[in-house]
Amino acid sequence: MVITYKRILCCLVIITIILGTLGLGYKDVSAVCSDGKNNEQNEDGEGLSDEEIQNAFYPEGYSGYLYPVLPGTSMWPYGNHQDMVDICQIPESVLNHMSTAELFQTVLVYPLLSDVYAYDSIDEGIDTIRMTFNGMSELYQREDKADVLLEWLKENKDWFLSKAETGDTVLDSIKNSPRMNLLLLVQSKLLGVGNNGETNSVLNLINGIISDNSDESMNGENREIYPVSLCGFGDYIVLSQQTVYTPRGGAMGGKTYGIYELWIYSNNEIYSIARDDYSVAGKDYLNSQVLTVYGLSPYSGRGATVKYNCHSYAWYSTGTGNTNWIDYFNTSNYTLTTLQSVNVGGIVVYCESYGGNVGPGVERKHSAVVDSKIFHPVQINTVTDLNMISKWGSGGLYLHNFANCPYYYYDSTNYISDRLYYN
Repeated sequence: MVITYKRILCCLVIITIILGTLGLGYKDVSAVCSDGKNNEQNEDGEGLSDEEIQNAFYPEGYSGYLYPVLPGTSMWPYGNHQDMVDICQIPESVLNHMSTAELFQTVLVYPLLSDVYAYDSIDEGIDTIRMTFNGMSELYQREDKADVLLEWLKENKDWFLSKAETGDTVLDSIKNSPRMNLLLLVQSKLLGVGNNGETNSVLNLINGIISDNSDESMNGENREIYPVSLCGFGDYIVLSQQTVYTPRGGAMGGKTYGIYELWIYSNNEIYSIARDDYSVAGKDYLNSQVLTVYGLSPYSGRGATVKYNCHSYAWYSTGTGNTNWIDYFNTSNYTLTTLQSVNVGGIVVYCESYGGNVGPGVERKHSAVVDSKIFHPVQINTVTDLNMISKWGSGGLYLHNFANCPYYYYDSTNYISDRLYYN
């Protein structure tokens, strides 16, 4: 009964936002909400309250902007990524009077910052957020942004070194997000910290701020040191490169990736750990982020991994043994079609353009496989939406509709981000 109520509330919120505020005209709202579950659960299976999420969301001493609605709460607009982006924009009257310190803290807890993991690199993800979130765009323009970031870390190093544990996977993920996000921002070229975001440079920089150990204890000779808590992710590691082929014979370049994870050790320093894939802690964090923000659990249990990406799943292999990451796919022997005519099993490609302006230089951001078609309940046999299965960057594999994913945007003229359809 609780889940049913929240689904109804979800639909009412999105109807209000779409029709009352954006004026987009008809959308199949029931379809939009079909996979936006809004049913975050703790380990006992009971839904988290809005108050629990509010209390866990902001770090102690937070002085930035308070977002009016948070992921996991009853009013979060599940089912439509653009609505999530819109509800998190900072009013211009507030934004123009924020100090850089307040702005940095606001970006640090931006509810959609974990979207960066849905892209091919941290910098690509951060750059996408800069273009869609006015807080990130404003922070990017502040000349003192790097100094403020590092000063904030210095003043809050005890918070950074503490391990947030509530015994609840989702709440732990929410409480740990600011620390994970701090590592994302420090590594980003966008903010100009460290040496172009290189992992070793970042670790040296942060360890110089947070470490209060003596030389004797730091060298590790007099006591054993061990990893205590995950605090971020570093660079991908290219383990191998090979040529792979679409089922229809098109050649593509495949890569097998590993990952550097960043862990706080028992001597209060950060070290990178090279892995062939995310640890259990890394996978739990990324899976919980998507559950909290999008209301989705991994499809068929296939959670976060660096072993394949969206283009690889859609154009190469949907099998569980796929270990290839593909940057550029080959459409040879595939037929370009339309929303109405794409077949189940066909491929949908999200493009970085609006209003049909898909040229050769327009980036193909995301590929998804059509799982089923959604028809308008009145206009018989008219396709209005698709359910798709797709891999979200180094995150998990998800069953979703066209609007409930990090790649769905529309611009101020209500052009929806272009999609190409292939059979």
